[in-house]
Amino acid sequence: MGKFLKVVGILILCVIFLLLSFILFVVIKSRSWEMGFVDGLNPEYLVSEGVVFDDAINTKIEGYVLSGSDTEFVTFSPMEVSQLLFGSVSDMVGESGLNITNVYVEPSVGEWSVCGRFELVDVKGIHTWVCVDVSKDSMQTAQLYLEDIQLQGFSVSKIYPKLLTLANQGIAGALVTANENGFVGRVFENVELLEDGLVIKGSVY
Repeated sequence: MGKFLKVVGILILCVIFLLLSFILFVVIKSRSWEMGFVDGLNPEYLVSEGVVFDDAINTKIEGYVLSGSDTEFVTFSPMEVSQLLFGSVSDMVGESGLNITNVYVEPSVGEWSVCGRFELVDVKGIHTWVCVDVSKDSMQTAQLYLEDIQLQGFSVSKIYPKLLTLANQGIAGALVTANENGFVGRVFENVELLEDGLVIKGSVY
């Protein structure tokens, strides 16, 4: 009986040691990734809490929606996209206990990396960066796809691939709903992800 208890005790200690080692590994790698990530941020594409948004964005949107042309284009710079996302996500998280403090967009042709820094409102010091890789093919369509979802540098979509599938299904459904109901008075026909901006093409609903 005594030997059995000793073996069980040793096994429990091993499990606890492995668990603590794994947690320590995750924390160290997470902090290392964040330091490198933050150091490499381009200030031109970063929006931080308390920033005053540019009124030109609303002017662009109004011009796109109210234009008398059958087909209209609107272009948003990476900084403007960051500002729009910051405002939208802030409204979404609302009173959830989360707070978004930063949004960062890193653009390239056909693929953008979009990141947001979230923190717990009631617990200081606990925060995480959530990043998604958004891609767009060369076809004439407004459909965007998520290639990867990362949490503090760890690929969540590789650990749980179904999350990526559900996210892409949600994007596709939102696009169909927006076009069918004409929420902005136009049907989204095409979206282009360029190095210097996001271009949206829409036709009269």
